[in-house]
Amino acid sequence: MENKAQTAKIKILRFTPEKDQKPYYQDYSLSFTDEKINMLQALNMIYETQDSSLAFRQYCCGHQLCNSCLMVINGKPAYACKTLVTDGTEFEVAPLWNKPVIRDLVVEM
Repeated sequence: MENKAQTAKIKILRFTPEKDQKPYYQDYSLSFTDEKINMLQALNMIYETQDSSLAFRQYCCGHQLCNSCLMVINGKPAYACKTLVTDGTEFEVAPLWNKPVIRDLVVEM
């Protein structure tokens, strides 16, 4: 049995301090076939298929131990490795508020 196409909308706060005057949101529409994926997988899919300039910590433990994928998702601090993305979902993603932004979703740890 084939998996049907799933879609999600992800709005990401972008900022490169050396070139941008201020942060701005960029919208992405994501198609995937798995029943559900996590936000880290979704960001990797966006990076690989739509925008290789997107900066985020791509590699993490996947178990909420290293804090590498901690970001603000829909207004609350959350782990990207544990936040599920399912068909029809919409997300707003930003870097942590209390850390200096290096670029996009990457903050000074």
